[in-house]
Amino acid sequence: MDNYAFTSPVAFKNITWAIKNSLPCKVKISEIRLAVAKSEGFHSIEAYLSELETHTSKQPLDSPPKTPHPMQKAIDAIPDLVDHGIGLFNNGRDIPIAERANAFEADRKELLNRVEVFGLLTDWLMQFEKRKTINTSINSYSLKHQAEKAIGQYVSNGVFIAAAICAGFDFKRSSSTSPNACFNISKPSLVRLAEKQKNNPHKTKPTKADNFRKLLTAGINAALEYGKFSLQSQEDTEGEMMQDLLGRPSLIRWRSIGHGEISFTVWWGLKPKCKISPTTLPMNKTLSDGLDAACSYWIKRKNGAWIQGKGAEGVYDEYMSRDAMRLLSEIPPIEPKGFKASGSFYP
Repeated sequence: MDNYAFTSPVAFKNITWAIKNSLPCKVKISEIRLAVAKSEGFHSIEAYLSELETHTSKQPLDSPPKTPHPMQKAIDAIPDLVDHGIGLFNNGRDIPIAERANAFEADRKELLNRVEVFGLLTDWLMQFEKRKTINTSINSYSLKHQAEKAIGQYVSNGVFIAAAICAGFDFKRSSSTSPNACFNISKPSLVRLAEKQKNNPHKTKPTKADNFRKLLTAGINAALEYGKFSLQSQEDTEGEMMQDLLGRPSLIRWRSIGHGEISFTVWWGLKPKCKISPTTLPMNKTLSDGLDAACSYWIKRKNGAWIQGKGAEGVYDEYMSRDAMRLLSEIPPIEPKGFKASGSFYP
């Protein structure tokens, strides 16, 4: 039996027979090891030992399977889903090609971290009836604002899309390049929601100062997300970036003004006729021709980080159209990321 290769059931039968009858059975150790490997479904003992080593080093063989992320169904359906929506802002055209992969990973991570609001959204979406076809009259970006009013928290476009898909709604991208999606939500359900919100207005109506601070907070969050400057550093900094901010194209600018402080400006809702200037306001004679809102504040970075002043204190070169006031008032306060939305003006 020295040259017999244990590659068939006959080999196991001969060994079993010899053991039962207490008869000697001369077998090579290598042949027994190969037989064991084949009984476990492997073509060689090396492959079997490699698999054992992998399981031993990573996790026990009897460990339970890893629980999938609550948004996994949506990510499987839309592989390029991120916090911004479907794909990077402006489809990544404003980001160098070499940096797009990292930007995507950062935006995806931001989406996956919104588990709490994701759960609130899936519960909120249960009130809507489904229809057979996609309702293209309203998209995820519009719906997310409706959700914000209801749950009282900021809702990103991406997490709304994820929640709708995981709640069982069919979807269709608004266009081949749009970050938004439409769903098979019935129109009567949306009408009932509008009536409900109309009969239950906000207890406290946001002031113009509140809305300016929303713009500043959203702008600072965006600049920090893209690593434009640090709130922990006292180094001088200056720059600008174009960014989709709270649903509208915006220009964000910042520059150091000494003592570690930063002057921060947001132009919101830029229009085609906007005349860009190096100052804190456009060159248009009538500001409404250039944008929907603009404001500037100072940011303190010493012994903490905050937008200086409270309420209307500290704002300068401000402008807000009536339409901007209405739209911004519908958006809940924005959560600052690593700083406070207000603080002492002369610390």
